[in-house]
Amino acid sequence: MITSKVLYLALVASLLSPASSPAQWVPATKEPVPEYVNCFAVSGTTLYAGTEWGDVFRSTNNGKTWTKSSSGLNGWGVYSLACSGTNLFASTYGGGVWLSTDGCATWTSSSIGLPNVTVNALAVAGGNLFAGMNGDGIYRSTDDGKNWTWEINGLTNGYISSFAVSGTNLFAGCGAGQGVVSAFLSTNNGATWTSAGLMEVEVRSLAVSGTDLFAGCYGGVWRSTNNGATWTSASVGMTDTDVRPLAVIGTSIFAGTQYGGGVWRSTNNGARWTLCLQNNHVLSLAVVGTHLFAGTYNGIYLSTDDGARWTRLNVSIVDAEVNSFVVHSAHLFAGTSNGVYLSTNSGSSWTAAGFTDTNVTALFSYGSHLFAGTWGGGGLYLSTDNGTNWTLASADLTYYPRMSQIQVKVV
Repeated sequence: MITSKVLYLALVASLLSPASSPAQWVPATKEPVPEYVNCFAVSGTTLYAGTEWGDVFRSTNNGKTWTKSSSGLNGWGVYSLACSGTNLFASTYGGGVWLSTDGCATWTSSSIGLPNVTVNALAVAGGNLFAGMNGDGIYRSTDDGKNWTWEINGLTNGYISSFAVSGTNLFAGCGAGQGVVSAFLSTNNGATWTSAGLMEVEVRSLAVSGTDLFAGCYGGVWRSTNNGATWTSASVGMTDTDVRPLAVIGTSIFAGTQYGGGVWRSTNNGARWTLCLQNNHVLSLAVVGTHLFAGTYNGIYLSTDDGARWTRLNVSIVDAEVNSFVVHSAHLFAGTSNGVYLSTNSGSSWTAAGFTDTNVTALFSYGSHLFAGTWGGGGLYLSTDNGTNWTLASADLTYYPRMSQIQVKVV
């Protein structure tokens, strides 16, 4: 018996290729939004996104379309991005620091003098470029990354996770440990460092709002009103306190949480938080004017109204595992590891069809009914409106087979 995958692929090939043409394959997506976005950087109106898979993407129109870097990073996961004039720097897991001078099109290594190939964070301050290392403290470059010097005078924690710049103050956030300082301050471009007060908390991000300094930590958000001399907890309202990125728009502060919480917003300097983007693993946040971007496990989301409403940008299935295809109501549907997607133009572009974040292993069309079988997603789902809405159709099923076990007989 021909398997479901082979049958679906043969069907799609026959639909998309004219009979008189030789068999050929072309990409079925255009300028995909990257998924697993670890970091952002902003230069004017240009937004850069660095991904877990070692790619960097550029958008000059608030995320409507993206251009992917063509060469250079060799697949190293991108942990941090920083802009300095026309230079774009990327820190990576296992590959050191890289430099692009052409808007992320190509990259060259910029790690001479760095002892550790894993660099957690980057910052530009006072004309200098700083690299936060994974155990080796902080390095500074005064020549756009050509050479680096070790700057640890007063620094007692080598695991640097984040930076923040406020005027002439440079703050560094660090990993946690018993009796370990978690934040440091330099007022002289990194030449010397002093404790910034926080102790024994894992700092993932730092942000400045007016005269206040905020730290996103494992365990919530902390606030300092005196450059880190003292701190108070500022997490009231949060039900998920595994805080990763922070961002500021005007008087609003945003915090992204890691394990399904989403994006939280505070409009009163962290006194209370409310959830504004739900059920997403948020890895990064960025602000371009009034546009707020959230990088998640499920691509990039955009809000233009201070986090009140969100849209997922330029949905694409390019980074998802495509398990099955079906033609339903003259349209092409794909079941993927990231949900169901619909194409109305023979695969040239795709949009989400009803639900994402679910591994859809099989699709089947029967009359006006479209069925989606899931793996770990709760069973079998039914849509009667071309994927706009779905209802559970397997309430009486006690076993949900995988796609390779499904056989359909129409009588």
